[in-house]
Amino acid sequence: MNQLNLSSVSQFDNKYTSPHALVGVFVAGTDGVVARAHGDIQALLGCSPAGVQDTLLLDYVAEHARLSARESWCAYIEGPAREAFTFATIARGCRGDMFPVQVELSRLGDQDSILIIARAVSSHYQEQIIALERITQVMQTSDIQEALATVLAEFTRSIACDRAHILVLLEERLYYAEVDQEGQYRPAEAIDLEAVKALPFHKAVQHAEQYLIFRHYLPTPPRTADAAMCKSWLGLPLRYQDASVGTIVLEYSASDAFPVDDVAMALRLSRASAAALWSVCNELGALQQTSRLKAMNNVALAVRHLDSAGVMEVVHREISNLMDTRFFYIGLYKPEQKQLLMQHVYDNDERIEDQVIPADSTSSISGWVIHNRQSLIIKDFATDPLPSSVIYHGAAVRSAVYIPLIAQEEIVGLLSVQSDRPHHFSEADILLLETVAGPTAVAIRNVQLFNDIQRRLHQSQALHELANAITSSRDIETIITIVAQRLQVIFGALACAITLREGNHLVLQAGVGLPALLVAELWDPTSAQLQPVMAEGKALYVSDVQEDNRLKPLHPQSQSLILVPLVVKQQVIGALSLESETPGKFTADHEHVLTLVAAQLAGAIENARLLKEAQERAAELETAYAELKETDRLRWELVNNVSHELRSPLSFIRGYVGLMSIEELGSITEEQAEALATINKKTDALLRLINDILEMEKIRPETLQRQEEDIAELLRQSVAGAQLTYRDQPVYFEDEIPDHPVLVVLDALRIEQVLGNLISNAVKFSYPGGTVRIRCEYDDAWVRISVADSGIGIPPEKLSRIFERFYRVAGTAREGIGIGLSIVQQIVDAHSGELNVNSQVGEGSTFSFSLPREGRATPGGL
Repeated sequence: MNQLNLSSVSQFDNKYTSPHALVGVFVAGTDGVVARAHGDIQALLGCSPAGVQDTLLLDYVAEHARLSARESWCAYIEGPAREAFTFATIARGCRGDMFPVQVELSRLGDQDSILIIARAVSSHYQEQIIALERITQVMQTSDIQEALATVLAEFTRSIACDRAHILVLLEERLYYAEVDQEGQYRPAEAIDLEAVKALPFHKAVQHAEQYLIFRHYLPTPPRTADAAMCKSWLGLPLRYQDASVGTIVLEYSASDAFPVDDVAMALRLSRASAAALWSVCNELGALQQTSRLKAMNNVALAVRHLDSAGVMEVVHREISNLMDTRFFYIGLYKPEQKQLLMQHVYDNDERIEDQVIPADSTSSISGWVIHNRQSLIIKDFATDPLPSSVIYHGAAVRSAVYIPLIAQEEIVGLLSVQSDRPHHFSEADILLLETVAGPTAVAIRNVQLFNDIQRRLHQSQALHELANAITSSRDIETIITIVAQRLQVIFGALACAITLREGNHLVLQAGVGLPALLVAELWDPTSAQLQPVMAEGKALYVSDVQEDNRLKPLHPQSQSLILVPLVVKQQVIGALSLESETPGKFTADHEHVLTLVAAQLAGAIENARLLKEAQERAAELETAYAELKETDRLRWELVNNVSHELRSPLSFIRGYVGLMSIEELGSITEEQAEALATINKKTDALLRLINDILEMEKIRPETLQRQEEDIAELLRQSVAGAQLTYRDQPVYFEDEIPDHPVLVVLDALRIEQVLGNLISNAVKFSYPGGTVRIRCEYDDAWVRISVADSGIGIPPEKLSRIFERFYRVAGTAREGIGIGLSIVQQIVDAHSGELNVNSQVGEGSTFSFSLPREGRATPGGL
């Protein structure tokens, strides 16, 4: 409670001298301790003059009046020097009896001693003094209605009147109260400041310096509009320290009322009332300010939690504690649907169901506020002009405040407080609402962002699982069915459909939530409506099918849909669609995510198609391979059988040729001998060929006769044999063979056969004067032998087939049937070795083979 100096409001008028019966005279120091006492001390206080010496004067003041008396004493002692100072208080005698006294203070010559004259007043004035004291005690309350009731009661008790009115201004808000002819006190709620200022009596009194009085009937008296006819009228302004606190009016039905003494008393009471009510107003203002700060702090604390519902509850509670709210709601703005979801709606502090209202700029006041992003204050719906573009639906309210909730330049909703009384919300109320709106918007936006992150996280997880499901399946029907089912759940859609293009229609391949009788052929891809989708590969979004008829939805209850193309190699092969029963369901985020899914789905469909085609091709190739393998087997079987059948006749022919050559069967001519030699030579070649063919059947790992051999020695013998065999050929031999043993586990006869075939081929395909090089390299695990020539070489496209049986490189014009290299391949494979060839056309070929030294393959070979 603010402590006030009451000397200027509770002192008696210096011109007023009240009748008295008892007078006490005291001399005291500036500390208030009595030095001497004279006069009617015994009658006044019930003790002798000597008994009050060396005591504190304040001890003889009633306890409830001591604060006021102490302030008056201090004001005189500490103030500028003056002749006298008078104030009224309540004395308390030694026996405990209390009575009003008038106290006059003046300084003695030494200025350190104070002369105190206390006069007991008559009963009539005692009542007036008690009235002043009671009004002074109003300072101890913070209830404005209680203060107004006390002031009116003391006025009507002290001054004869039929009716009293009081108006008090409190932070731009006027409070009104009255006492009627029956003495009944009636408070009134806050009323419009401008309307009150317009009342004639208020204007008249405010312009009066001290008071305004009418003692006779006037045709247009400055009184309240609803006052009963009165003959006498007294109005007094309530001022404290040049500040207007309010106005008080007294009315009386008789003429010539309010004598001079009553007017003087009314002035005293008005001064005391102004001071007391000023104190109450400041105390109440301080309490309201504290409450506002507490409310803002509570809202700020609530904002820390990711709970928008909790924040809205706190906002409603704190605002309702500070102002009378007939109707309250917080709305969340949904920009895609241009709707306002009114949550936490209260009607007379009772929670009612959430509502959804349009939020475009022309359909409602809320929409206008959101569209213009500015607050709208309506003091009185009956008189205030509304924005011309909005529609007012005539709710049962008279005043309202609409404040947009904006966070990070984005509007997230609307806060509205409404009252059924006009001009209800003060500037302080509006400031509080605007202050609270900021953290409320931040809290709502934070929750929206958190929920959006959670939703995106769940969607990402679901889409990841969907991607795994897509990539793990190779069947088109399975893939599109999984995608349709998962997308409906992920996005909470009414229906999901996947269509693929077949000719001039999009044919339904998979659908979830669709009518059972839906035809397979859904849309014509060549239609104008689908051109952006099918020709340009753009998504089609219909926010409201009632207003946008570009594409008819598949489900009769759908209100919005989105169609995303399936694109493969810049060709649209189909479409993916989602439908919802909610207008404006889908957003740019949905389009982005669905575009990614559509790309993956299109790729999966294309891969599945390619896989199916590859599988069909593989099956065809497998069948062809089996047929070729069977043909080869039959061919080889035929050759083998023929070889067996030819070997006996050839041996028989060779024998007779031999007999004829040695003339066992008769003499022969020289020409006949040469012919027989040729026949014998060709027969030997044919027998060797037959033996090679039959030998191929015997070359297997289990038929090898392996033992540790010196491969360097085998190479030297093979080179020496080749030099003798091909001494008539224009070919030179060079070798790089170690001069020490290189031991390898192998079948010597078979390796000699490999060397023989490779050297024979090198000689056969070398140019005249060419060189055949034989080289040997080795390490601890492997040995590698290479035979290189400088001949015609082998075309690159033929290299992969030269080891096939009976294959000959076309255009070589060399003898042979194409089984030599095939035999080499079989022998090397039987030894767990490796055979390689490197050739350049016109430059020659190098054939090399590697053998494991221990008779088995080991890693890290040459």
